[in-house]
Amino acid sequence: MAIIEGRLDGEITTEEYGNNGFGYDSIFAVNGKTYAEMKAIEKNRLSHRAIAIKAIIPVLQKIINT
Repeated sequence: MAIIEGRLDGEITTEEYGNNGFGYDSIFAVNGKTYAEMKAIEKNRLSHRAIAIKAIIPVLQKIINT
């Protein structure tokens, strides 16, 4: 059994910025840019889901090779 976590540290802005995205994207900022200001490819690269997927790949490879 493996527990994998994907985490993205950011900050909540005091105002909304950007026009892309939905929900909290316009107030959640990473590296000085809100999710709503990012292009989809940039958001996907930073996403907590992408981080978790990258972390589970070696675990799955070990299971497959065992």
